Amino acid sequence: MAKAIPTTEPQKFTAGMTWEWDKSFADFPPSDGWELTYYFRSHVESADDLVAAWGTEVTANGETFEIRIPHASTSLTPGALDLVGEINNDTTAKKHLVFNDRIMVVADPSTGGVKSHAKTMLDALDTLLAGRVSGSDKKVIQVNGRRVEFETTEEIRVERAYWLGIVNKENTPHARLRSAARFTNA
Repeated sequence: MAKAIPTTEPQKFTAGMTWEWDKSFADFPPSDGWELTYYFRSHVESADDLVAAWGTEVTANGETFEIRIPHASTSLTPGALDLVGEINNDTTAKKHLVFNDRIMVVADPSTGGVKSHAKTMLDALDTLLAGRVSGSDKKVIQVNGRRVEFETTEEIRVERAYWLGIVNKENTPHARLRSAARFTNA
């Protein structure tokens, strides 16, 4: 039995796997010259927030667009991303937004996944707190070559709460994290 192809954009994608869905628009049929393109954009504003774009992977089959993104093109970092669908017609010089929603990319099970910086920080702080509970007086973590030193356990807890908030937003498809900054009084 063949796998059923969804007719709406999935809310969750698995990195490293083939992604497939079909899409039809009564007002924008392929037979009238409409072309569909999907973009993944980072939900954190930056100068260049485009993560991936697919247009050649979208083909017309009658009045339906078939989206078939091969596994070699889906190795994205896990987390929440904005999926944007645009439809355009070069003949009429028209372009419309047909989809814009937060979706979730989960780790490729064959690689064990890649952690975001926020998750890496949270894990390091959890390890540091666990060590302090068991009697260690260590107050330093090192992440990506940067050393962070804390004066008190309370500072560690405050920092952990900050990174936990970001991780929760990364893992919530409909949360709207636009930017994050951490200011401290050194």
